[in-house]
Amino acid sequence: MMIKIIFLFLMVFTIYQSNKVLAADKVVTVDQIVTFLDQYQNDIEKAVKKISSNKKLDKSTMLKYYFKRIFAKNSDIYQRITPNEYLLAGRQADFFSYLRKTLPDFPTNRTSKMLIDIFKIHYNFQQYREFDEKTDTEKSIKTYVNKNIDKVIPKKLSNLFDHILKSRAGPNLLDRIIEEIDNIPEESCDDKGSLQDKFYNFYIACILTDLLATTTMIDSYGVQELIKSGSGNKKKLKNIIAESKKRITEYSKEFTLSIGQIPINYRNCDPSGDEIHERGVTYIEMAGLYQNILMFSRYLGSETSCVTCENVYIKNGTNNRLCHIKLDETTPWDENGVPENFKSCTTPRNCYGRIHGCVTMWTPEFCMLKNDVRRYKWIRDKYDPDKYSYGDINSGCSDGEYDYREYEYESYAKFSKCSYCWCVCDDVSPQSKLAVNKISLLPAMSRIAKNKVVTGARIIMKDNILHIQVAEGVIEPNYIVQSFSDEWVRLPDMKDDIQESLANGGTGKLKQDTDYVLCDYDKNAINMDEITIEYGRVVTGVKFGMKKEEGKHPERIQIQVHSTEYDWKSGKLLKDTEKWHYPDGEHNVTSPVNQLSPLQSNKETTIDSKTNEFYIFKQSDSKTDAGQTTLPLFDASFVGAKVPAALSGIGLHHRSSNRKNAGFFGLTAYSVNYDQYMNELYPDA
Repeated sequence: MMIKIIFLFLMVFTIYQSNKVLAADKVVTVDQIVTFLDQYQNDIEKAVKKISSNKKLDKSTMLKYYFKRIFAKNSDIYQRITPNEYLLAGRQADFFSYLRKTLPDFPTNRTSKMLIDIFKIHYNFQQYREFDEKTDTEKSIKTYVNKNIDKVIPKKLSNLFDHILKSRAGPNLLDRIIEEIDNIPEESCDDKGSLQDKFYNFYIACILTDLLATTTMIDSYGVQELIKSGSGNKKKLKNIIAESKKRITEYSKEFTLSIGQIPINYRNCDPSGDEIHERGVTYIEMAGLYQNILMFSRYLGSETSCVTCENVYIKNGTNNRLCHIKLDETTPWDENGVPENFKSCTTPRNCYGRIHGCVTMWTPEFCMLKNDVRRYKWIRDKYDPDKYSYGDINSGCSDGEYDYREYEYESYAKFSKCSYCWCVCDDVSPQSKLAVNKISLLPAMSRIAKNKVVTGARIIMKDNILHIQVAEGVIEPNYIVQSFSDEWVRLPDMKDDIQESLANGGTGKLKQDTDYVLCDYDKNAINMDEITIEYGRVVTGVKFGMKKEEGKHPERIQIQVHSTEYDWKSGKLLKDTEKWHYPDGEHNVTSPVNQLSPLQSNKETTIDSKTNEFYIFKQSDSKTDAGQTTLPLFDASFVGAKVPAALSGIGLHHRSSNRKNAGFFGLTAYSVNYDQYMNELYPDA
């Protein structure tokens, strides 16, 4: 059945693309449908009258002209139908694919088959646009209309209506869906859209199925009039249209009564089971911000003597131009802090920030990685491997640079040993070009002047700068986002301007802590917040911002949301109504970040943060991960509806599979509150 739904979607997609009628009549309210059906009936009657008035035409030619008039792809009548076909197909596929994934035991096959069967009748009748005078005779067409339309569609529409709203054999489909949704855990991940998004899409699928089937009945009326005018055709059609209007009104009433029970918030699911995380696809990392590093103790001193590792505390990196791997073997750093000769250095990258928390290693054995966000795969001290072993020692080093070193004696002091130091590097310096230590504070905006709204967002890396990127789409009346109008908003090029700003004390084209933030000990905390906006507004922008707080880590990164008033009747964003929304609360609760990498577990995650909490970055566990990952990670997946839709809020949360691992920061999205919209539309429901 899923294959049939996909086929239906692709079939309509092909038709829709070929016609390029992106902004034609999309009817999703009772009043619009009533007007549409009346106008459609009027257009068909005009077409019949015009064709039948030419007495020189035989019946077969009349039918040929009629089908061309109503089904030709450049016909105004056909082009008014097509957008609603696509609207139906996309929302039907979205709802049922979601329902199957979320409620695998729920009996949806019957419902989807009923909807698809009705649409197929509508679609198949349209194929008479390729009229063949040899096979498409008056008799064959009359038989087809009678057998496949007149005697079938009314019954199928009635059965579908009863199945969804009026079942006599137990609860109807609508009640069963609500019951199943009520049983879903309060905190669960959702697949591209909120439950209310999906439920509203099902409503659209129901009323548009009825609408399109009724237009097919009106089309068949035209055939019958051309074959034999009168014969009660018009009276029969009047009853058919009246029944359709009645059903659609009832659909609207019942869905309006139910939709308020359904949540509007959603977030992404993480890989689970046999699925795996993929860097840059499912997650991103502030790579190298906090990371363990191996240094020869001579390098950490003045280049004239070795130091005791446990006494090392270097605030702003070392000034040494050379990397020591032993007393008489060194290599210079290049402009990016990479050793010119990897075999003559203990690390693939220099540390320009704070070096601290060191322990002594006398005989380090390690697997160093080139061109990787990690410096090491694993490391251990062969002098005391039980105490000093870090990372997966048994994973080999086929993908890295293996090395083994022993301490040396300084020449001037026979009994003074030069050891190696296993330290923490806080690479928060503006000199660091390879660590991810900057976050963009520039707003990610939809183009409001072009009537575009934010339809989703993701956290993404560009030039080692963390950004929020938004997708945008053109919004039309009734909260419908125009099909095929959604696209990513381009990220700004900030790298050079940030470097210029940092070189000039944080000023220039971009201002530090206004347009970007350079993480350091006082600026490495992130507030957890959920921002929703009042009904009548839609999200038109989102950004990271800075907020000053009391207590530890006084300068915090937080989520901020931009909105604009929207008139659902005209479909327009209202000028001069834009504003930013900022989180409330003190955020005085520090939530501890555990040091186990969430990549080591594929268990299902749940949101464990609250809006009064904040989190700080730290490096991963040294024993299990060699301290090579900056935690928490960020969810890199797009959060937004599968069928592009406007949003009424965005949040930033933390989630994990348990309190032992550091988890992920992720975006929460909030769909439009269709409950308020539908109650405004149908106040008597």
